[in-house]
Amino acid sequence: MPKKTLHFALRGRRSMVLITAMWIIIALTAVVLVLCREMVVESMTARQNLAQAKAEAAETGMEQFVMSVLAEEQVTPGYIQQTTWEKRRIGDCYCWVITNNPDGNDSQVTYGPTDEGGKLDLNTATFDQLMMLPGMTEDAAYAILDWVDPDDINGGNDKTTSGGNLEGAESPDYEQAFGYRAKNAPFETVEELKLISGVDDSLLYGADTNHNGWLERAESDNADPGMNFQQSGSFLGMLPFVTAYGMRATVPATQASSTSTTSTNGSVSGGIVDPNSTQTTIGDINATNTQQLQTVLQQYLPNKATAIINAMRQGANTGGRGAPTGGTTATAATSNKYKSILDWAIQMKNNAQVQLTGEDLTAVYPFLTCTYTFSTTTQPAAGGTTGGVTGGITGTNTTQVSTQPTAPVAKINVMSASPVVLYTLPNFTQDDVNNLLTARQQIFDTSDYSQMDNIGWLLDSGVDLTKLQGAGAWITGKSYVYSADIVTVSKDGRAFKRVRIVVDVTSGTPQMIYRRDLTNDGWPFEPEVRDRLRKGQEPDVGR
Repeated sequence: MPKKTLHFALRGRRSMVLITAMWIIIALTAVVLVLCREMVVESMTARQNLAQAKAEAAETGMEQFVMSVLAEEQVTPGYIQQTTWEKRRIGDCYCWVITNNPDGNDSQVTYGPTDEGGKLDLNTATFDQLMMLPGMTEDAAYAILDWVDPDDINGGNDKTTSGGNLEGAESPDYEQAFGYRAKNAPFETVEELKLISGVDDSLLYGADTNHNGWLERAESDNADPGMNFQQSGSFLGMLPFVTAYGMRATVPATQASSTSTTSTNGSVSGGIVDPNSTQTTIGDINATNTQQLQTVLQQYLPNKATAIINAMRQGANTGGRGAPTGGTTATAATSNKYKSILDWAIQMKNNAQVQLTGEDLTAVYPFLTCTYTFSTTTQPAAGGTTGGVTGGITGTNTTQVSTQPTAPVAKINVMSASPVVLYTLPNFTQDDVNNLLTARQQIFDTSDYSQMDNIGWLLDSGVDLTKLQGAGAWITGKSYVYSADIVTVSKDGRAFKRVRIVVDVTSGTPQMIYRRDLTNDGWPFEPEVRDRLRKGQEPDVGR
């Protein structure tokens, strides 16, 4: 072969080798890039999973923290208020416990557990009370009542003093429209409201799209003006103001379904024995034997004890309410029984020989009880106007109702109830609610937490005494069931967890009776909070 031909042959082979090598390098580079990309994705996924695991672990820790604080609250009243619930640290995570503002400010986040006793219980609420809730319609109120009552008859119950045709939905209506039957039994959770005919998300949540009990800027900006429910002045729906645990929180289970109940305070508040109390002498103001009551009065109100007993006996003898003559064996008529501690206190306040003061009631209140007998199974009436509420919290409640409960009712804790809930008390007006809120705030301002369970301050609150006397059977200062909306977020803002728990402390040992994952409801704060975390900055919550 000539030299020239050989030279071209060798050069051609070298070119092919070079091109082949370049393609191999390109292929290997592509493989490396793909593997690097997968490694980046795997790394991000691992970091995300780690962040989520941390957030979930922190949330579990917060559940235990909440229960420990609630246990301490039973020993040290006010411990909840003295505990920091905002931006706590567990490991690498930030934690909050959020609640709706008890003063009625829709745009202000508040922190801490939510007292379920400060809400209206769906299981004992009347038509008039339900109509006081934000956005409530008559159809929805009737449907709620018929969901709870034990029969499948449309209406057929006497839960309103305003008349009207109680045509709430019952099993035939639900079977035809939704394929399931009416429960005809008490609510177990407030989420059951979603099953009720006429109750939609607008009624439940209002403009609160992430269901956290307050409105962020985006929710406020996007709120439909027509959603500003006139009867409450609120853009929130009804959900923050109702509960299924009111009876459990304020009335003992052994009394709730009987024909009699005990309205008690302090050591046996709400009829539930306080396991932390060493007090053994409790005076029943309706007892046929007044010996224990006299003992309590002589110990805590020695200057007025005799006058009080004499006033009670005189009242019974003249057909009024009070202990029977002799105080030992006689039996007073049911109509002569005191309906509540406040009923008794206001009568003693108005008695010229006694002139009981708020300070006097505060001293003796923890050691009093009031037992009364229900004559029928009819639900007690509450305040309100029906036929489409036009007044509500911003108007005047003009419905005159009976102030004698005729069936066990869930009480309302006036220390934690919001204005909307307080307005459901019989015949309360805006002025009454405002006066109560002002007096309540003074207790918090002075940090006199020892008086939180004591409602003696109501006598000097400026609330109309006649209305306070009538509403006394619905009022308490102590409850034993709390919920907590727990939010945890990883330090880098990558993941968060949100869970709602309900804790019962009636036995003295906190027990979690309900738990629901709310993470899918959405981030409950402003977006800037997580943005700051992603930038390595401290979270800043608030409006």
